[in-house]
Amino acid sequence: MTRWLLIPLVLISGLASYDYHNNPTGWYDIALFAVPLAVILTILVLRHLPTETSSDDRTITWRPFTRWQIGLVMVGIACFVLLSQAQGRANVGFLPFMQGAHHAHQFALFIVGAVAITWGMSGGVSLVDLRTFIGTVRQDSAWRWIVLFMVVGLLVRVVWLETSVHYYTDETNFASAVTRLRDEPRTQIMNNIGPVANFTWVYSYAQFYYTELFGATLANLRAVSVLIGVLTIPAVYLLGKWGFSRRIGLLSAFLLTIYMPHIHYSRLALNNIVDPLLGVLTVALLWHGLQTKSRRMLALGGVCLGLTGYFYEGGRLLYPALIVGWLVLYTLLNNGKVFKRGIAVFALSALLMTSGFYLSLSVWGFSNIAPRLLQQRVQEDFWAEFFTSQDALGQLSHYFDDRLNPPFLHIVGQPDGSNGFYYSREVGLVLAHLLPFFLIGIGRAIYHWRGLGWIFPLWIVLTILGNSLIERNDWTARFVVVFPALVLLTALGIETVYQVIVRQWLSSERLRHLLRIGTLTLLVMMAGANIIYYFGVMMPDYNIAVRLEIDDQDASYRAQMLSPDTDVYVLAVDNRYHQDVAIIQAYERHQIPVTITAVDDFDFSALDTRPDTPLAFFILSDDVETLSRLRDMYGDRLQGAFWSPYATVPRHLQFALYTVAITTEMQP
Repeated sequence: MTRWLLIPLVLISGLASYDYHNNPTGWYDIALFAVPLAVILTILVLRHLPTETSSDDRTITWRPFTRWQIGLVMVGIACFVLLSQAQGRANVGFLPFMQGAHHAHQFALFIVGAVAITWGMSGGVSLVDLRTFIGTVRQDSAWRWIVLFMVVGLLVRVVWLETSVHYYTDETNFASAVTRLRDEPRTQIMNNIGPVANFTWVYSYAQFYYTELFGATLANLRAVSVLIGVLTIPAVYLLGKWGFSRRIGLLSAFLLTIYMPHIHYSRLALNNIVDPLLGVLTVALLWHGLQTKSRRMLALGGVCLGLTGYFYEGGRLLYPALIVGWLVLYTLLNNGKVFKRGIAVFALSALLMTSGFYLSLSVWGFSNIAPRLLQQRVQEDFWAEFFTSQDALGQLSHYFDDRLNPPFLHIVGQPDGSNGFYYSREVGLVLAHLLPFFLIGIGRAIYHWRGLGWIFPLWIVLTILGNSLIERNDWTARFVVVFPALVLLTALGIETVYQVIVRQWLSSERLRHLLRIGTLTLLVMMAGANIIYYFGVMMPDYNIAVRLEIDDQDASYRAQMLSPDTDVYVLAVDNRYHQDVAIIQAYERHQIPVTITAVDDFDFSALDTRPDTPLAFFILSDDVETLSRLRDMYGDRLQGAFWSPYATVPRHLQFALYTVAITTEMQP
């Protein structure tokens, strides 16, 4: 009887997907019915399937701390204390000699401190440990697939890295940071890199070294994100393998390889992409450490959690809350029978690793640890009305509609709320054909209530609640922290449906073999479709959405192709994006400066009608009045219009280029 539950399960889950795409505004209503029912049916189905346990859960002998390891931890703390003293204002702190320390020395203190704490808390790595690890990898044939996934993931993340979107989005913050590290040796690397970019310089420092080695280009600025995105693939495999089974791990790694939101943020020079890597490693190492009672795994998991403090604010706020919430649930559901000593090592490792950031914060004097949240928070009048209104149900409904609905809907299919500036204008985070499996995956995760399963729905709930506290609560950049949970839940749903079909419906080995071939074929086709859609459909539209005005960045690039002594003028609608162009020119060391000014403010009378240096004018393609004035001044010497050599820049968003050559006077 159980096998027939699969049919209504898939139908109910599919109904949610169908209803959303036909009635997006009413999806929340159908979700109230479809999600609980899908979860209940999934649990009923799983009760009649064999329970799979995670592999490689042998208990490891606990190794107590040695004096040498405690000494290393003390060295790490000392490095962080010294580092913090370099972050304060003049005459602040108790070690004034650290004021004005070179940023390379600061970064060295950070690395030495982090390594010392990691080594001391985990016990380090010996040659025997390395041989054991290599032997384990060789015995696990799945790693061959992981290497293949990493190669594919690298290719789709690095191909056309600069040209597919030849435009700095929010990436100018990081380009500016790299430039400042080049030009300002006393930069305090534990402070915010900018008034909007409220995170430390650690990620920018990696970009700084990379661009110093390979050149200051847009592609090289983005290359660090590519590498971090690729490294997340094996991390997701370990989480799926240790939490459920090797097959779940492989399927999760495959889905992340072709997961378009993760591909997209792996191709942008934003530190948001660090959050999935650190979050996955934190959860995987914590869980594996609790199962094996491995001090090393628990310490490494705590280190990864502590490192979240140095990157994007979303990971800094979400992951500690997620871990604490899950540990409380896990302890309650297991009647307090948890590895308390191991949890203490995990928590201490996290506290020590993140202390470098918070010590520096205290020396500098910031009163708020989440400035970005403070800037973007929902205004006080909303909460004042929410808590004081006589219409409690009306206010609760208002909160659901305006605060909870948008982030929830963005996960299940609603496009990016920034009108495509951060992600696609056509699709959400979970594609329609995968939404049924995603809902089934939630049911399976909840079914494993004594294990790791509950952390994934909690991951999503906390992300939605966190985004409900900020104004623009459906921008994809604020959901990068939840990408691993979405992928793993989808993998759980796919594997659940597959297992029900194999175990309940197919008795013939030949039919099972055909199902395996068919499933693999569908997965490969899905991979191809995702990649084709991303580059063939999404990127052309994204190139339009990301450019809020006529592309002055493109004009700056085209100016570098002119003669070195050319005077370049960009006659824009206004000059509000002049700062971005100046940042790009400084970062890439452009040799030809450009003058950007609003066309209404430009003084044409100051131009020489017989210039002794070449002139170049970038004007709006439909600015007939300006073109007429230039022709009156220069006649046949005005050449153009010329257009961008970058094919991905839409023609209607380009400036028209007109040039004027040097006037040659006739000799008597």
